[in-house]
Amino acid sequence: MSVTVVGQQISTELDSFSLSPSLPRPPNHNAPLSIKPPGVQPSSSADWLRNHGLKAKRLGLYQVLSPNAYSLLEGFVPILNKTVSSTVHEKAMVQFEWHDGTVKNVHVDLPLIYHYQKQLMSAVAVLERRVRWLSSGSRQIWGTVCEQRVVIVVDMSMMIPGFSLHIQHSLRVLLEEQLANKHSFNIIA
Repeated sequence: MSVTVVGQQISTELDSFSLSPSLPRPPNHNAPLSIKPPGVQPSSSADWLRNHGLKAKRLGLYQVLSPNAYSLLEGFVPILNKTVSSTVHEKAMVQFEWHDGTVKNVHVDLPLIYHYQKQLMSAVAVLERRVRWLSSGSRQIWGTVCEQRVVIVVDMSMMIPGFSLHIQHSLRVLLEEQLANKHSFNIIA
């Protein structure tokens, strides 16, 4: 049985539900389902961040500053017969509190900081695209469906009759956008 035939059967079954006359029908509500093959394999936000986040791109602040960060040194000088700590001219390096609570002297390399800033802006643009994608279409209501076997339970027992149209439409968008490549799915109402 092809995806188109299954889509037409589901579309026919969805149309048989009672609709509220007071709410306008969403566009293409009576049209056959138009199944969209997914462009990319969906992944959870945790997996996506593991691959595309700031840590994955090595854009954490400490990762960028660490090559030019130096710890304060203390050492015993035999000629003076005492322990001496290192001092740094304040214009040469900046003192910066590190993630472990220690204070490091950091040499600020302006070309490196500008390059980091460009990379960070690019990473922010990628994150913003992901947020827009997550808040579009069926993902806005259902989230990203990553599993291969899906069961959707819709409790319509106490539902106001006018909302059945919205539930049908959100299920329709989910079927069109996210369930095409799944091994199996079941909708229980």
